[in-house]
Amino acid sequence: MLSILTLLISFFALASVRFSSDLDIYVYICILFFSIAFELDIFRSKKYRTYFLPLTAGYFARVFLLYYAVDLGNPFHLPNLSFSLDSLHFYNAAVRYSKGYHISFGGIFPKILGTIFSQTGSSRLLAEFIVLLFSIATIMVLITILHELNISLFYKQVSVYLICFLPNYMLLSVALLRETMITFFLALSILFFIRWFNKSRGEIAFLLAIFFAFMGSMFHGAVGMIAVVYIIIRLVYSPIERKYQLYYKNILYALIFLIVFTVSFRFLGGVIFKKVIDKIDKIDFDEVNTVVEEERGRGGSNYAKYVGDPSSPVKIVIYALPRYLYYMYSPFPWQWRGMVDILTFIFSSAVYLYILVKALLYIQKTSSSDRYRNLLIALVGIALIMGEIFSWGVSNTGTATRHRDKFIALYMVMLALGSKIEKEPKSQPAANDASLTKL
Repeated sequence: MLSILTLLISFFALASVRFSSDLDIYVYICILFFSIAFELDIFRSKKYRTYFLPLTAGYFARVFLLYYAVDLGNPFHLPNLSFSLDSLHFYNAAVRYSKGYHISFGGIFPKILGTIFSQTGSSRLLAEFIVLLFSIATIMVLITILHELNISLFYKQVSVYLICFLPNYMLLSVALLRETMITFFLALSILFFIRWFNKSRGEIAFLLAIFFAFMGSMFHGAVGMIAVVYIIIRLVYSPIERKYQLYYKNILYALIFLIVFTVSFRFLGGVIFKKVIDKIDKIDFDEVNTVVEEERGRGGSNYAKYVGDPSSPVKIVIYALPRYLYYMYSPFPWQWRGMVDILTFIFSSAVYLYILVKALLYIQKTSSSDRYRNLLIALVGIALIMGEIFSWGVSNTGTATRHRDKFIALYMVMLALGSKIEKEPKSQPAANDASLTKL
């Protein structure tokens, strides 16, 4: 693709001016040329040209937010756009790594940025543009997934418009945080899981789904638990028979993948799952309960004051549902402190709740012979299990909105499939099965 070639040329161009005091000017020139190449690539691709308007508008809206955050300094204090403490730590760690220093903060994310900085010079603008690119790549992966599903173009477009313009994800797309890269690898993982589920790529697709889950785990260990969920689904579902049933072959394949997972955990766990291992090793239920009690006295967006008394494993089970609800759907009205909380509820919490309800209604109202019912059951299961896992690592609304957006591609696929039960719009013909295209 022309845009990828432009990125490579831009990298070498920036490397040649890395010591310039006007590095950001050269970064903006590279962004200009990439933007032109990106638009040409969209226009030349039949698959992406269908979504030319949301892709173009979503991309340039993010570029404007990048300029607004870096050069204008976020004068209206929009969420995620200010150079937060986490962003500052990531940036400083990347700069130190680029100079050959050892860093212990942030895992692989600042190391990736630092490796790039070592060749191009340090620039917050460049770092946040890289994050922006991963956001756009996630949208394009979602389009690939939707392109391979035989549903109405109208519902596909709704999902693409939402991922392009949902405020929280759009703002997060230019924040110097690792969430956007994780979202990209999760989207790729979901793509190959769906390909395996629909029997269009076989066992190689399943392996790739697990591989990209591991890639996401390198940024945040808990993300890798989605691979375990895949293996569980592999145990009870046969893509050949297209139904849930415990076959001996399923058990055999699941055991093989479980062995692969176990071996990977044994030799790579220190890298991929370090954060999760450290937390498990340090669990002290009395200590955790003390922390929660301290959080109950705090104000702001922290919801530990309402839910989550993990003083024992039994209570963790008891509080599993309320913990999930607060993680996925807060801030609730009784938590609202101002317009930002209200807008977060409308454009994040309520959207995810609506999508889950639509998916569950689709499952309830369709017969077992429906082509996508089983797929939607699997996707809902993944969403619920991963939501519960993440809910115990988060205790405030701001962090929750960032973490649940990691799975935005999954939810957009659920929305497109769950809406299929409605009457198809006459103006939008269904996509053809023959239009399956590789990523």
